[in-house]
Amino acid sequence: MIEQKLHTAAEALPQPETTFASILHTAHQKSPAKSPKRRRAIALILALLLLGGCAAGAAAYSTTMGYGTNFYTEAAKIAARLDVQLPEQLGQSPFHSATIDHIHDRDVPWLLGSLFSQYERICISYGSFDADLEDVYSISLMFGSTEKPLWRYSFSFTGDDIWCPDTLDPDTYASEPYHGILLQSGTLDLSHSRSSTVVWIDEELDVCFWLSSTYYTMDEMRAFAKEIIDLNHPD
Repeated sequence: MIEQKLHTAAEALPQPETTFASILHTAHQKSPAKSPKRRRAIALILALLLLGGCAAGAAAYSTTMGYGTNFYTEAAKIAARLDVQLPEQLGQSPFHSATIDHIHDRDVPWLLGSLFSQYERICISYGSFDADLEDVYSISLMFGSTEKPLWRYSFSFTGDDIWCPDTLDPDTYASEPYHGILLQSGTLDLSHSRSSTVVWIDEELDVCFWLSSTYYTMDEMRAFAKEIIDLNHPD
């Protein structure tokens, strides 16, 4: 199921500490060469630096899945708690389901996770399914308040608001401004697939967004991110 894949990947997110932008800047300054071998070598070095930096900040937290619904109207009400407007469809992917993740201390029993929640992350799944329940054109959208503790841990941001998950392929990282919001993107190298992911911090809403898919291209994911931003800022 889409949400199961989402929660498996999300729970592994560490508390990042390394400033990825500064690493990229230093690497480009010291190595102007354009050869494929040189680029692969730089990517390997960056990956090792990121792995060490991000893993060093890992904290003792766990994630418990809470309330869930398969109704768009209910999901829209949940999103409205953060003043977020949800699209009913992204590309070929219609709304499928919504759940709430509860982030809490690792020593809290799973059954009590929602009672001792320190941070809530809303998870929305989009996609179609065939008869074998295999996900097709799936998209995962997660978001949560930046006014509450643990948001950087939950979305793998450094203290400088640079996106830095352990599974990021450093050679794919990119950023671009859109209507005053910085879109950060890259490919996550998961155990059995690669996920095109775009993240952004909406300072007007005080909400962080995470949008990912193993089916759509990076350009398509950036377009979906801009669609969500436009929906929440129609003016």
